[in-house]
Amino acid sequence: MQMKFAVLISLGILCSGAGAVARADTSLETTSDALRDIQNVKSERDVNLRGMLANDMLTHLYKVWDAHAIDTIDDRVIDKLVLLLDDDDDAVRGPAAAAIGYFGVRARRAVPALHDALVRLVMERKKRGDILALGLDSASSIEVALQRVQGVPDRRAFEQPQPLKSQAAALTEQ
Repeated sequence: MQMKFAVLISLGILCSGAGAVARADTSLETTSDALRDIQNVKSERDVNLRGMLANDMLTHLYKVWDAHAIDTIDDRVIDKLVLLLDDDDDAVRGPAAAAIGYFGVRARRAVPALHDALVRLVMERKKRGDILALGLDSASSIEVALQRVQGVPDRRAFEQPQPLKSQAAALTEQ
């Protein structure tokens, strides 16, 4: 009986070790995939393709998030996503902000960059004269990302944001 118990414990230890190795392999693979997706967006010159690649990147990260595996992705991905917030193309900034939001409070260091991106967007709106164009750009993605990285716990707040008064609208009034 003691021998069977020892064998079962040994098997359990071996299996849990194999699971940890598999998780580590998946983490490296997923991190590499995310970094590759981000690099593809950065290096593409065609504006339309860049937007599509950014959406593909967002879709891949959404699948990882939805599988509750976002913690397996290295923080380097967050840092690279933050750099995409400086992009001139709003079709890149929106997916980058949404992707940052998937990391939740772990991406708290992205708050200044998200805020700056929102201010920049509002200034672009004012310059173009389309201050009331709410929802037609990356503002809602940035606002939701700000909510998520600051710890808004309700997952529905991320999937379907409905702020009473958007931060972009408040900035526009200033």
